[in-house]
Amino acid sequence: MSIDFIKICKDEKLLRRYLTGLSGGLQSWSSWFACGRVVYGLPVHNPRALRLIKECTGRDISKLSKNGYTTVILFIGRRGGKSKMSAGMAINEALFSGREKFLSSGERGLVSVISPSRFQSKIVLGYISGALHGSEILESQIVREDRESILLNNGVMIQILTGDFKSSRGFTQLCVIVEELNFFCISEESRVKNAAELVNSIRPSLLTTGGKLICISTKYRKSGWGFRQWQKYYGKDNDRTLVWTAPTTVMNPTISESEIQELVAEDPSAGRAEFLDCWREDIEQFLPIEVIQACVIAGRKQLLPIGKKFSYFAFADCSGGRNDSAALAIAHLRDDKTQKGAVVIDFLKQYKSPHSPSEVVERQSVELKKYGLNRVTGDAYSAQWVVDAFKNNNGIIYEKSKLNKSQLFLEVLPRLCSPNGIELLDDNEVTVKQFASLERKTRSGGRDSIGCPSGSGFHDDVCNVIAGAAFISSEKKKRAGVFLHSNRQLDEMSNARILSSIY
Repeated sequence: MSIDFIKICKDEKLLRRYLTGLSGGLQSWSSWFACGRVVYGLPVHNPRALRLIKECTGRDISKLSKNGYTTVILFIGRRGGKSKMSAGMAINEALFSGREKFLSSGERGLVSVISPSRFQSKIVLGYISGALHGSEILESQIVREDRESILLNNGVMIQILTGDFKSSRGFTQLCVIVEELNFFCISEESRVKNAAELVNSIRPSLLTTGGKLICISTKYRKSGWGFRQWQKYYGKDNDRTLVWTAPTTVMNPTISESEIQELVAEDPSAGRAEFLDCWREDIEQFLPIEVIQACVIAGRKQLLPIGKKFSYFAFADCSGGRNDSAALAIAHLRDDKTQKGAVVIDFLKQYKSPHSPSEVVERQSVELKKYGLNRVTGDAYSAQWVVDAFKNNNGIIYEKSKLNKSQLFLEVLPRLCSPNGIELLDDNEVTVKQFASLERKTRSGGRDSIGCPSGSGFHDDVCNVIAGAAFISSEKKKRAGVFLHSNRQLDEMSNARILSSIY
């Protein structure tokens, strides 16, 4: 039988010291306790808690489920205590929910905590480990602990995952906690296309135990699965999905209100989303992932050069090699009757960090020569060093792009949205994920800016070189001297090159 979650949190021998630290006071967690009572269907009598629940759920208090909710979505401001509380919930579900009774003999049950990035996963794992080791009773339940999981003596394993759920498919889940739900679509470490794909893969594994799916995140842009759930379920009575939404200081009153206001003043749009529980009005997704996927030619890894029959164009994205990857794209323009003007990406290579910048330039120069190129275009990174580095490698001329990265993305947009506008290589979804992560931000004066989410750690090197190569190919087509082929001849040559290039 399950034990009252709030009692577990307040028990000195269980989670109290984990939550309060040296202070010993639980007052700062009162809003989370009110939330926990709703999640687990526990009675609420405190007038302040009742008002808070009404405010944060938009629901009629008298119609809240007495059995709790199987799907819980918590939108909480940054520094509101999300990760610390999710760790407590993970421990509760693993040790005190009683759901292990649904497991067959020898079957292992999982409590999975999934987050978009490795950094976030380590934070949650650290909280879980700290809570367990902070209590003699809880520590005694640990059988084995490693860098990604903790096995308990009731046969349940708490497992931390990064941006993926496939590694736990086939296991029975007692509970799944999804951290930073709204950021799976913009994290390069995530191995799912979006949050909807992740949730759809999770739900079947919870059917046997009736386990909870608990999604926790700050709000972000008005798109994606999380936003749709908020639209559909916030303020709706008598539903099995609970949406709870609250600013930072409501859930964590130890955070200074004046400091929050200062941060909001510095960047109003970001600040309101991160701390004041508002959806961002100034950001939208650059392109849906389905549009980009439609441009990918399945199985095509590279098209080898065909002598002087095509005019090729190249775009490079160089980096310092420590944190950012470098990339190179080579393209040509189709001029056959059925797909006239379509940009074809022939070669695409990402040079992941860490790497030696000079070695990468040398390798890029070798590829350029294969396609008969003696010049390449790129941005103004490191100015003269890049120019000299290419010149010292086969005399390659490096030209600075006329357009910046954001402008290149806007230029390639019509091609990505048009049938036969551009043919992308099949590179295991690196290209698709990078393009899908791009955001369109409205600036003062109505000018739009396209780029990666701020502070996401996501890279845009691959989509940058693709957009650059596509722009250069189109800009210079009148001077390109493209050799004309019939559509059939071109397809036959392309197929032959594809077969010889697949790896």
